[in-house]
Amino acid sequence: MLKIFSFVLIFILCVSKLYAQTNKTYQSLEEALQNKEHVYELELHHLNLSELPESIATLKNLKFLDLSYNNLQEVPEVIGQLDQLEIIYLNNNQLTEVPEFIGNLNKLTTLKLADNNIDALPESIGQLVALKSIFVENNRLITLPESIGQLDSLLFLNMNDNLLTHLPDSFGSLDQVERLFLDNNKFNKLPGPILDMKGLKYIHLSENPFSDNEIKKIKKLLTNCNLTL
Repeated sequence: MLKIFSFVLIFILCVSKLYAQTNKTYQSLEEALQNKEHVYELELHHLNLSELPESIATLKNLKFLDLSYNNLQEVPEVIGQLDQLEIIYLNNNQLTEVPEFIGNLNKLTTLKLADNNIDALPESIGQLVALKSIFVENNRLITLPESIGQLDSLLFLNMNDNLLTHLPDSFGSLDQVERLFLDNNKFNKLPGPILDMKGLKYIHLSENPFSDNEIKKIKKLLTNCNLTL
């Protein structure tokens, strides 16, 4: 009986240790590299990073990566090898572009790119078919790729504080988007594709250079969702 109890106790301890490892959020790359197979979440924010070592590619099970509030001037190419990533934070860096290899991350559900200097998104973003949320506010976006209309899982899109004047026709295909933020851009007319977005529940369009007549028109057209104008 004592042997059985001891075996059960050891088993419980082993399972508990494994559970602790798989639910741990690592905040040191060095520590993470010592437990490669059990690293699922890694936070490397506020570290003044300007690059990432190639060794991070060995974290094959990584699902969450936080690189926010650093000094990255480009998205490290090694990130394209982390094909299990579901969530990535790249906000508050010094990025000017998003590389095409971002399309390799086809399990990504959340992409945070806010507070950078990005002026365009790559065509490959359309390959991120699992993507549910995009945060790209406070950048310098002038236009969007047609491929954005391929994001069939997208529910939330924040593009506040950019330089957009129009939206691509494919934007109207984003039928699952429920919340759309377009405050403080350069729209002087309501982009037509918005009227084709069947799932839209909340839309923010304040601080755009609409005329008084256009504002009246928008209010009449967007009666089926909560409008902030």
